[in-house]
Amino acid sequence: MARPSRPSARINGLKAMPGLVARLRDLGWEVGQVPWCGEGFFVTAGPGAVALGQTRPHLTGEIYGQEPTSMLPAEALRLAVQRSGPAPPAGWRVLDLCASPGSKATQLGAWLDGAGLLLANEPDGPRADVLRANLLRAGITNALVTRSDGRAAGELAPESFDAVLVDAPCSAVGNVRKHPEVLDRWCTPGYVEQLRMQEELQWQLLQSGWRALRPGGCLVYSTCTLNTRENEAQCQRLLATEGSARVVDLPALFGFPCEGMGGEGFLRIWPQMFDTEGFFVSCFRKEPERPLAAPNVGGGAAASGPPPRPGLQPLASAAAAALRQEVKEFFGIWPAGSGSLAKSEDGELWVLAAVGAGLWQLAALAREPGVRVGSGGRGRPSDELLLLAGERARKISPNMKDEDWLSAYARVGGGLGALSLQIEFCASRGDVVQAEELLDGILRRRLEPNSVCYNALMKAHAHRGAAPGVQRVLSRMRRRGLEPDVVSYSTLIDAYAAGGNTSGARQVFDEMQRQSVQPNIVCCNTLIKAHCQAGDALGAERALGDLQLRRLEPTLVSYTTLVDAHARAGDMVAARRTLEELQQQRLQPNLVSYNALMKAHGRSGDAAAARGVLAELRGAGLEPSIVSYNTLVDAHAQVRDARGAEAAFEAMREQQLRPNVVSHNALMKAHCRAGDVPAASRVLQQLQHCGLRPNVRSYTVLIAAHAQRADVAGAQNTLEAMRLEGLAPDAVCLDTLLSAHTAGGDAEGAERVLADMRRQRLEPRASTLARLERLSADRDGRAAPASRFASRK
Repeated sequence: MARPSRPSARINGLKAMPGLVARLRDLGWEVGQVPWCGEGFFVTAGPGAVALGQTRPHLTGEIYGQEPTSMLPAEALRLAVQRSGPAPPAGWRVLDLCASPGSKATQLGAWLDGAGLLLANEPDGPRADVLRANLLRAGITNALVTRSDGRAAGELAPESFDAVLVDAPCSAVGNVRKHPEVLDRWCTPGYVEQLRMQEELQWQLLQSGWRALRPGGCLVYSTCTLNTRENEAQCQRLLATEGSARVVDLPALFGFPCEGMGGEGFLRIWPQMFDTEGFFVSCFRKEPERPLAAPNVGGGAAASGPPPRPGLQPLASAAAAALRQEVKEFFGIWPAGSGSLAKSEDGELWVLAAVGAGLWQLAALAREPGVRVGSGGRGRPSDELLLLAGERARKISPNMKDEDWLSAYARVGGGLGALSLQIEFCASRGDVVQAEELLDGILRRRLEPNSVCYNALMKAHAHRGAAPGVQRVLSRMRRRGLEPDVVSYSTLIDAYAAGGNTSGARQVFDEMQRQSVQPNIVCCNTLIKAHCQAGDALGAERALGDLQLRRLEPTLVSYTTLVDAHARAGDMVAARRTLEELQQQRLQPNLVSYNALMKAHGRSGDAAAARGVLAELRGAGLEPSIVSYNTLVDAHAQVRDARGAEAAFEAMREQQLRPNVVSHNALMKAHCRAGDVPAASRVLQQLQHCGLRPNVRSYTVLIAAHAQRADVAGAQNTLEAMRLEGLAPDAVCLDTLLSAHTAGGDAEGAERVLADMRRQRLEPRASTLARLERLSADRDGRAAPASRFASRK
């Protein structure tokens, strides 16, 4: 309960490019197989890993973040249908009756691989937009999104589908690890009546799906709850009502043991079984009353074509052929499984979905008749085609930044999810201003931001170590009627941790418990990190001990963070002791653990011992990562050994590891500490020539070097160069600039920097502020009052 479930993702076979797993590892993610889905993987974040939703493979549709148990329904349907016989010439017709946001629909679309038709239904308009955007990003061209009440599908298209998925809305008790608040609903007045109404809706959807299923076809009914009334009871009701319904034995189909997983051929996954969320899955075959004719006759694009859709005119064959050729050359693809081309009254060009006989009445409920290609007057490429193509659009993709892919997804209809992810991108850069503007834009569109949006904005403030900013967002969130969750409080703790404010972090930790929000292992590890950042190794030790009192098992992250705390203090003995304790708990040190140990040696001024840890981790069967070498470069930088740093940098290249921005920053730091600012500047240029973009830290290192030399002009010019790169200075950067001005005796300039910081609600370090107080006092020829530049927080 208190430990979050393991994150996971599914590889999209329609778009996955060679070397995908290796690229994910380069981004800091380790992968492990999900036992029931060949394309499914558990993912574990390494140090400095890019958030999975912000990785390029996710943004371009090569992977889809999906719970492992959520992969079961579509996989069960695929296995059951394939066991029933070969696919008809026109391909399978599949109906996903409750499809948004699209995790299972995109999984079904990948199975169909451009053949047949996937009809994905979602009655809610904004959710249907998100569903369609996800299908496009997944590269699924043979899909149509309808916006109808799923209870009517069986009447509109009776016995028309080979496979039907009814992933019904439910009480979501299986998601208790991710959303503990679901248990509180049982205490809510009127909840039992709400549940009864929901059960009736589930039954009506199940009946509708069954009517839409052809004889010989298969239907999967699933929920993410563990309530028998919403699961087995509904299945028994179907078997009692429909004489043609036959249970497909799912434990046998998947090769699972029946014990503890539910009986009667159904699957019931409890969270503790596989360290996942809970789920229920059942599968039925519709037994034909008479010998079957060839299934799905007339499926796909019927020879006679569908009835004309109002407002659409077929495109002339010559124009259609020219457009196909142009799209193939520009995007590298043409939508597979698609039908004819048409032009709308407003000049939009469409590739129509190939809808066969029997489905026209249901398909007419789709707002979009297919894939939007562009406008008749040409102009900018279609975002929909761009999302479909992803990295296959070789003429465009190399010039696309991650933010560009996300913007295209948002324009197509990615909804609040896309907008919150855009805020997350701003958060990763510490760009509070842009993050705030995005949230205001959501409100201007009369959308209601959810907790994910506010949590993303909090992360933007936390990235800059601005705990007061996080507090303001938290208050704003409450005013909108949203209660902070464990992510909200963890983010605030992280903000205090970034500033080394253990007292503030502890107060938040206590406050969340008073608000009945129980800390999970991630939250507790963040508290350990707060002590680590403050250089309080003893406090980190106590926080680790508190885990056992809360009946939480310390994880590898817990111990590794403690190793890092001792590393920051330069306490090699304690760092080594913690590593041994980790092993005594039957946890295997990973690269992060050894890298923390290397850092400890570096902080203690022993670069040779840091090199020894590199050999030690190899002896443990691990290969040094780019982080390992970056740590070694930094160890040499700590002792002003620029030559040793250069050697470690070259060793990284010899191991076929491409130095990243952090590598170059560490090398710049080594030259700066050795007093060679021109050499550091050359490393910055080298970084840019490698196609990398300097970050705020890159420029802060140079500003610090100028500050050491009291070179105010050099520091200020470096800041301007950073701003020209579109980078916003953070608190550390501006504090360093303030130090340069004070070191150069420029009191007026220092006061301007301080005013700029406070406009951004940032505060310098107390030591920097004290130097400014002394400088101003000297300038004025009198003692400055101690409160003159005091914090205004």
